Amino acid sequence: EKLLILPIVISSTLLFLLGGAFCFYVMLPISLQFLIHFREGLIVPMITVGSYISFVGMLVLGFGTGFQLPIVAYVLGKIGIVSARGLNKGRRYAIVILLFVSAFLTPTPDMFTMLVMFVPLYALYEISILIVWLTGKKKIGGVSVD
Repeated sequence: EKLLILPIVISSTLLFLLGGAFCFYVMLPISLQFLIHFREGLIVPMITVGSYISFVGMLVLGFGTGFQLPIVAYVLGKIGIVSARGLNKGRRYAIVILLFVSAFLTPTPDMFTMLVMFVPLYALYEISILIVWLTGKKKIGGVSVD
């Protein structure tokens, strides 16, 4: 158990930072451009420092948290709660759940920001299937083995 904790903590930190960086350098410029130019001419954007920091903070936190999906899948696969086959069969449900999570974690009501968050989460779901397939418990003759 002690041998697993350090790699999980390191990879979890790296994935959180990767999610935050993706948000800050990819998602944020796209969504700010979209929001500032939305209904240009009809609405004048009035961005305050507090609302900007809150917006950026929520997005970075949401993306960092969302990028933990492979770690959660790895742990659940190691203890035998999920399998690659089960994740593969549940792909349709996962898409709906990931769309809901994307809508919940993005602070704006627009669908564009939600979809920009959904795409990497879905890619991470597919990577999670691969990780669980490579590292999860296997059943041979109905008996779980590592």
